[in-house]
Amino acid sequence: MLAEAARKIHDRVAQAEREQLDSLRAAIQAGLDSGPGRPADEVFAELRARFSDKA
Repeated sequence: MLAEAARKIHDRVAQAEREQLDSLRAAIQAGLDSGPGRPADEVFAELRARFSDKA
């Protein structure tokens, strides 16, 4: 009985981990499909210029 309960818990945890991994893979793919990336220094320079007068 205890072994069966432990197996059920293990199965639930494994299923949750698979679902999280599937979700992460989908998010990564969505990012890749969204178009080309931009260098971080370019993005931060744009943000500094945009918000420098508001600081």
